[in-house]
This record gives sequence, structure tokens and C-alpha cells, in this order.
Amino acid sequence: MACKPDNIFEKSAMKVVIVGGSISGLMSGIALKHGGHDVTIIEQDNDQRQSHMAGVVLGPDTVEYLARHDRQNSPFCSPSYKIQSLLTEDGSTKSLATVTREVTAWDALYYRLRSCFDGYISSYYPSHPTPLTTDGSAKLLSRHEVFDFSRSTSGQQMILEVRDLDGHKTFEIEADMVIGADGPNSFIRRRYLPKVQRQYVGYVIWRGTVPEGEVSPALLESFKDSLTICASQRQYCMAYIIPGKDGSLEPGQRLLNLAWYTNQSVEDLNRIMLDRLDGHKHATTVPSGHVQEEVWVAQKKQARAAGFPSPCLDVIFKIRQPFLQAVTEMFSSQAAFEDGKVLLVGDALCLSRPHVGSGVSQAAFDALSLEDLAAGRISLQQWETRVVRYAHLHSTQATWWGKWYQQHWTRAMPYGLYYWACYGIERLRSWWEGH
Repeated sequence: MACKPDNIFEKSAMKVVIVGGSISGLMSGIALKHGGHDVTIIEQDNDQRQSHMAGVVLGPDTVEYLARHDRQNSPFCSPSYKIQSLLTEDGSTKSLATVTREVTAWDALYYRLRSCFDGYISSYYPSHPTPLTTDGSAKLLSRHEVFDFSRSTSGQQMILEVRDLDGHKTFEIEADMVIGADGPNSFIRRRYLPKVQRQYVGYVIWRGTVPEGEVSPALLESFKDSLTICASQRQYCMAYIIPGKDGSLEPGQRLLNLAWYTNQSVEDLNRIMLDRLDGHKHATTVPSGHVQEEVWVAQKKQARAAGFPSPCLDVIFKIRQPFLQAVTEMFSSQAAFEDGKVLLVGDALCLSRPHVGSGVSQAAFDALSLEDLAAGRISLQQWETRVVRYAHLHSTQATWWGKWYQQHWTRAMPYGLYYWACYGIERLRSWWEGH
């Protein structure tokens, strides 16, 4: 691991460029801004984000991150008090675990983080928090991309070549540190680790939401205050309530969110990933409104044939415009490059299967660790070891869960044993290191 931890943070206020302005980039940007550093985020997409039709369950690391860095006061989560299973025989519920979790929508979290980072005004957050005098500056360049970067002649900084995707002008930005938060197809990571690429794991997620007002009180009761799982014939659904339009938490205005995991061959992907509007094949996601109608009709028939209980079927059949996602995974065993001047965080470092809600948790953990690194509380080598170990452990757990739900339990057992072995080793390491 290339690192010189004693010389990285001599400046009290670094100039940091973050490539990628989604959840991970924003979390890292906010943490560094609150630490007094000047942060610029470069993002290819627009400021206005289309809903991912995805819920976000806030794990302990995300809760800790928000406790430190969230300066918005309005609530944006719905509580879940248990994990339950819908029984296929009669649609009754069985409690699997009693655990309190806060649940929100991806877009509600995104716009909250934008508000905290650069004061972006949206229908979700029409006012922004007042910056503190100790904050660094924060700027987000949307519709821009980094197309090249290199070390400066002195070796003290990184030079990034940036292109305006609308005006097509190019310019340079100097940075003391570059953070690759540009997702699983990371341009930053490919520069150093070209062989580390995301791989399809054999199944997809059909995502969709249904307004509360369109379901009966009896149906809503089946999913109230809980994370609800329904498994049948090596496929399963996860459903829970998330905020509605503009992050509304008012009963009757919220959304019932559902994610349905089904096994699909590569040949299946060549058919179902075709765009309804122009026929081109999407690589990993088909946005809402672009899934072929005949494909969704066939999937709904499959849901009925699978024997899902009526509450789950009712939700599936009420989804009008699903969002389709091919499940992929990727792991990098290295997170620091250029003597610590280039770092990887979030999905650019590790893309786990989305069974344990580790995507946002990993983004939060990496940002908190980055905060410790920038403050000098840990060395660069300690930071890299910490984030890589976290990513590996949670990726291993997600792979085990995916095997458990999508394949026979005998295929999943070795992955479960491997996860628990990794977990035990991590506990011993933490004890030995005094954590």
C-alpha cells in the first residue's frame, strides 16, 4: 500500500476535489467541508435527480454520520420496528427480529445531503442550513467530467483536466487530494486498477413504488412499521414504507416501496434490459418508464406463479412503471494511491450486493474515516486498512445473503461459513487493536 502518512496533511485547509456527486461523494464532501477544507465536487449528472425508486435503511454508521454532520432539522425518515416475513400460505406475518431502524427514500437523502453540502435549494429542502465560520468552502460542478489527471511537476498536488459537458470547454483544477467517489465504473479506479471491474451475479431487482392512497388499509397494515420479506422459489421481495413526494412523511402521502429479486440468465438480460422507447440495451439499469411493457406483464405472471401471498402480489400488480437493476459486485483491495493524494470511497472502492443495505452505510463509514484521517487522528495506512476491511466484511455478508435467497441453502452454506470466519477475525483484530 503506497502511503506516507506523516506528510499528507500538513495544510490546515486542503483543496479537495471529489469526483462523483452522489451519496458517497456528498457524504465525504460534507465531512471535509465541516473540517475546514475547501471542497469541489465534479459530477456528470444534472442537479435534478430522478428518483431511484429505492428505499434506504439507515444503519448504525449512517446514523452516526448524520448525528455529526446533518444540519437540517426536519424529519425525513419513517421508523421500522421489526423485520417480518409474509407467509406464503395465507399472507399472515411472522416476526423475524425486533430491531428499530429509520427508513427513508434515496432522493430524500440525496437532497438533504446537497442542502448540507452547498446549500442547494430543492422542493425537498427550500432552505439550507447556515454555514459555520469554521466551515471550508463547498462547490458542486454538475454536468462536468474529469477526463484526465496527473501529479504536478512538484509532486505536491494533483492536476485534473475537466470538461464542461454542456459548453464543451476544458479547464484544469489543482487539488491537494482527489477522492474517487464515482461509483462502480470509477474512472479514477480504472487508472490504477484496470482489471477490477463489476461482474453480474445472476439476478436482477425489479423496483417500484405505490402511493399509500392507492392501497387498502388492510393491505397497508401488512407492511406497517416493518421491513417485510417474502420469499418463494428462490426469489424474494422486500417491502417497506418510504417518504412520498418532496419527502413527505404525512400518512396517505407516503409510498410503499418494493424490491423484487429474480434470477435471470445473461440471455434473459439481452431481452429485458432493452429500452421501451428506443430499443437500445442498458448496461445495468433500466429507468422507470423505460422497461418494456410486455416484459413487465410477463414478470407479473411469474409473480403469481411463484406463489407469493396476496399482500405482496397486490403491491407488485399496482406498480405501473418499474425500475430494473442488474445486480453486480466489485471489490478493490487498495484504496490509496499517489502517496495518499488519490483515495477511493463508496461504490468506487467496493460494490456489494444490495441485500444488507451496505451501500449507504459504506459511504457513511468511509466519510467518517476520512474525517478522522484529515484531522490527523489516524494515519493513511490505518485509514486504508480500515475502509478495505469494512468493505470486504460487508461484501462477504451480502454475497452470503444473496446466495441464501437466490440459490439452494447448500450452495449458500460455504459463503455463510466464510462470512462468519471473516467476522470472527475482524472482532479479534478490533480487540487486539483496542477498538
